[in-house]
Amino acid sequence: MASLDGGRTAGGLSSRCKAAVASAARGVWKRFGRRLRSDDAPRWLRISSPCQGSVLGWASPALPWEESGGDSGCLLPSGSWAGFCSCCKRPLSLVLDDSGPQAKRPRHASQEPERSSTEQSSAGKFAYVVCIWGQNPEYILGAMVLAHSLRSTGTGHDLVALHTNDVPQEAVQLLGRSGWTTTEVEYVEACGNLYQERCIKGRFADVFTKLRLFSLVEYEKVLLLDADLLVCSSIDQLFDLPAPAAM
Repeated sequence: MASLDGGRTAGGLSSRCKAAVASAARGVWKRFGRRLRSDDAPRWLRISSPCQGSVLGWASPALPWEESGGDSGCLLPSGSWAGFCSCCKRPLSLVLDDSGPQAKRPRHASQEPERSSTEQSSAGKFAYVVCIWGQNPEYILGAMVLAHSLRSTGTGHDLVALHTNDVPQEAVQLLGRSGWTTTEVEYVEACGNLYQERCIKGRFADVFTKLRLFSLVEYEKVLLLDADLLVCSSIDQLFDLPAPAAM
């Protein structure tokens, strides 16, 4: 069992990588936007990578684009762009596609057969996890909104809220009513001689309590989310990522 940390973007590429991909995407849309506007059939931009464990992405931005893409890749006459992310150096392929997000992902010869998170759940359960401590009511409200946004995406995975014993019982009940399975855990204190005092006693005090998610051994994979996140679309595909992106 291992952990995936959703961070502020709830998984996927880092903000720098996203900016690099967006720059390349603008070049494709700018050059082939006329074709898109003259064709009644819907067109999508398929963003993929031959790297094992990469996640297939789709985009359908508004036209026209004013910016031009970077010059580090190769823009092909067929309406595709091949190059490398300027941030993480992963190979990327951007292709105009009529099929849209419903199409199956093209496989790379070196990759293993893909299994969806629904298929994987038969071998081991997955869970979204938040960790809450103290008596700050704002985090309770945020976790309730997060639970609603996750369920709105149609996910069937468990929602688990870890909390310490100083979280008010009324707040724990609200978490349960909003869809979280609540589990009480003990604090994990930072070792004082390894960290600066201002870190231990400041905003990051008790943050190591999040490590209690590794006690959820009944799950094959868990995805740790901050309680103030809002999920706008399905992120279940994050459970499909193999090592080193996830284990």
